[in-house]
Amino acid sequence: MASLPKMLDFITPLNFPDVIRVGNQGDGGYIIPRVLLQEVEFLVSLGVSNDWTFDRHFKELNKKLTIHAYDHTISQRKFLNSLAINSLKFVLGKVHFTEILKSLKLLVGYKIFFQGNNVHYIERVHSRVDEKVDVTIDTIMQRTGSASVFLKIDIEGAEYRILSELDQYSTKILGLVIEFHDTWPFRDVFISKMRALLTNYAVVHIHPNNFAGVAVDGLPEVMEITLLRRDYISDFSFKKVSSAIDLDRPNNPKRDEIVLKF
Repeated sequence: MASLPKMLDFITPLNFPDVIRVGNQGDGGYIIPRVLLQEVEFLVSLGVSNDWTFDRHFKELNKKLTIHAYDHTISQRKFLNSLAINSLKFVLGKVHFTEILKSLKLLVGYKIFFQGNNVHYIERVHSRVDEKVDVTIDTIMQRTGSASVFLKIDIEGAEYRILSELDQYSTKILGLVIEFHDTWPFRDVFISKMRALLTNYAVVHIHPNNFAGVAVDGLPEVMEITLLRRDYISDFSFKKVSSAIDLDRPNNPKRDEIVLKF
């Protein structure tokens, strides 16, 4: 059991009536407001790794959706290299045949999904362009050319670098889900970023990620937070239990779920 410290009462989720789980039943699945499913034209997915189930499921629910995904750590070439390496290891007796199947599944899945208007940019999301691989929120939003965007952010701590840039795009970003990392060592930054976001958005769901632990004051160190633009909300009453808790699933199925008490 974890608990929201009193100083963070301001992020208690609102009692939003209709949410849905998008993505798989473990890590990579997120809770979002159902109202956005058909209104969103663009899904901008920052951080993909080897799991694009959220993107794929969102596309299944909205066939007209255009997806721009950003991740500099993956590519078709890297998945192909992984397949070749695991194939060699299998021949040498160092891995089981299932490792070849996993690599093949990733390669084929990547090639099938990322085509047409599902675009993967092999770029690192950053607050400035230090290297050729870097891309900023300004460029990302300009590429969409849309005023109806949902933003998913899971970039392993780099979220703190880019959140300030979102302010100017609040008229275009209808909702977002952010995976916040290291909320204990970056507590002051976490608080300031959340207060800034709540100018235009409201928290409608929080889910602790059980791959990390709980800070000494009871706050989970990694949290998935879903926000909805305030003009979509008619009831701003708070909810004192975890919203849509029946839809939550542990990110790590081998560890107990962290239940967050408000």
